[in-house]
Amino acid sequence: MIDRNSNHIVTHGFSNPASEHLYKTVWREEPEAQAKYRSGWDCVGCNFFAALNSDWGVCCYKRSRHYTETVFEHFTCRSHVNKPDGEGSTFSDYHLYRNL
Repeated sequence: MIDRNSNHIVTHGFSNPASEHLYKTVWREEPEAQAKYRSGWDCVGCNFFAALNSDWGVCCYKRSRHYTETVFEHFTCRSHVNKPDGEGSTFSDYHLYRNL
């Protein structure tokens, strides 16, 4: 028998208990993520956040350790990428490198 991926989309809470713990402890052991959170950098403003409803979405950034997790819109991580000015999510980080 072939093993098949059996992902289940979670739309009402964190899909990863470790990420929920980070949020509940305000990234106590991750100062870089904590600083981003306190500066207002949350998932709803990330270019790789795919909203599922008004509170929850999926991280779509392959460089984030939270990739494919369901996260709260006010969650954040060290890999957060702000949306380009005046644009919705493009799910690309090209704008970070085009002016280098």
